[in-house]
Amino acid sequence: MHNENSDIQQYIEIAIQEALDPTFEMTRLYLENNELELVNGLPKVERIDTDLPNGLAAVYLKFREGFFLQVNLTRKPEIAVEYVWVESSNAISLTAVSEKKKFDDLAKCLSLSPLKGWSKGDKKQTGDSNYIFTSVSYESAISNAYDMEAKLKLLLTELETDTEGVLKLTQCSTAHISICRRQFVSGSAGVHFDAETINRLSKLNLSLDIDTIIVGKPVTEDLDD
Repeated sequence: MHNENSDIQQYIEIAIQEALDPTFEMTRLYLENNELELVNGLPKVERIDTDLPNGLAAVYLKFREGFFLQVNLTRKPEIAVEYVWVESSNAISLTAVSEKKKFDDLAKCLSLSPLKGWSKGDKKQTGDSNYIFTSVSYESAISNAYDMEAKLKLLLTELETDTEGVLKLTQCSTAHISICRRQFVSGSAGVHFDAETINRLSKLNLSLDIDTIIVGKPVTEDLDD
């Protein structure tokens, strides 16, 4: 009987081996000036994806600055590294703010949980000042090691289980999808949302706010060479 767990362990081992002793020039270039986060002396595995197109799997290893080394693997006829690239860290949440209402007023619009935030006038956790507006946010409990549009679609699917609540929230606050992207300095900075995603956002009456933080040290050679 085929053991999927055994395959996943092989994916992890092969990806870590590629990071420790690169066989691909791109791996070497990415790691030349950027350090991976370690757990017990080995690169930290953030996520494993076994549903990539063309029968590939991917292991995401986390860099110290928050973005990821994506090691793509063939699964048949043998498990082996196919190619390597970097993936941005994408933190995506539903966020609503108000200068008049309290946290509980906004939170009761939604059946989603858990919700985070504060009320206007609450003392900030750092410093001596108080918040000048109320905020409530909801974020899927999944890794940030996802393509931006793919993760946004997953969040929209969750929000659509409470469409009525989201629409009610947009009527009593300024609500939007907040994306905080940690983009590798030598990576592709392009952003794409297909028509379906834009239509889903429109039906929920939500706009997008994207904050891109450039991280990491650039590669020292041309990756196209």
